Formats: sequence, structure tokens, C-alpha cells
Amino acid sequence: MSWQREYKGAGTTFPAVILGLVFLFIGAVFTILMGWVGLLIVAVGIALPVLVLWLGRQQTIICNDQGFTVRHASRRSGTNEVTYAWHEVTATQYYERRVGAEGQRRGHFAVDTVRGRAFVVTQGMRNFADLIDLVNHMTIQLPYVWVSRVGFALKIGPATVGREAYQAVPREQVARR
Repeated sequence: MSWQREYKGAGTTFPAVILGLVFLFIGAVFTILMGWVGLLIVAVGIALPVLVLWLGRQQTIICNDQGFTVRHASRRSGTNEVTYAWHEVTATQYYERRVGAEGQRRGHFAVDTVRGRAFVVTQGMRNFADLIDLVNHMTIQLPYVWVSRVGFALKIGPATVGREAYQAVPREQVARR
């Protein structure tokens, strides 16, 4: 029996529209107060969402029992699809990077194949943990799996003490549990 699951990356359309509306509002106020400066801000409020929609790229990963397809779609360059078999996966990697002024950590999950890096997804993606579990389950050729950890993060001034959300565990250890 065949199955299929679809994972979509976080889109940038909604935040761009909200930011554009903020610029439009600020521009309207400045137009009343300062004239041409406000009109420039209004122009930015209109151009920003248009640019994000034009330059933005949506990544979708479609998994089934045979492998997975990585689809990149954008208004500028169209749609590009690459299909991989599960046996082509040579490595997976979980890592975290700090983002924003607060230094929040965001998880990334990458899948490498014999043809190079297939995809990288971030924690903002819906069903992020489910995708990691599925890749763990389907890539039996890898000697490890990624297991979520229960941990803590303690912030003391500029330093943050904590652990990554996933750790690589030998496949044999997980099978014995």
C-alpha cells in the first residue's frame, strides 16, 4: 500500500503583507506631517510585499514509500522538482543557529544524498518533528537516528546555556528501547 505526506516550508507572504501595511500606515501619517517623506514611506509599503512575493521561494517536500521529492516554487523562476530514493540518502544533520537580536536558537534539519544536499528545513516548518521521524524511519542505511531531547535553556546576560533539541543516537540503541 502506498502513502504520501507533504511538508511545506514556512511562507513569507503573510509577514511581508503585515510589514507593508505598517509602512503604509506610517507613510500616511508622515504624508500629512512631512509631505514627500511620507510618500516615500508609502512607496516602500507597496514595494516591499511585491518584492517578497516576486523573490520569495516556497519549498515543499513530498514523501512516499519509495522516496521523496523536493519542490521549489517561485513566481520569478517557476517550479523545480527533484526526486530522490530513500537509499540515496547518505547523511542527515540537525543543527541550531542563533537568530534575531534575542539570540533565539532555531533548529535546522538537512538531508544529504549521493547527488548532494537535498534540502534543509527550519523549525518554523509545520510538522518539523514528524519529518525528522519519517526520515529516521525510512533511512535504515544510516547508522544513527535523531532523537528529541528534553532539556532546558538558561539565559544569563549574553550567554545562553542549554542543549540542542535533537541528538544523534546509534540506531541499535533506539531499536532496543
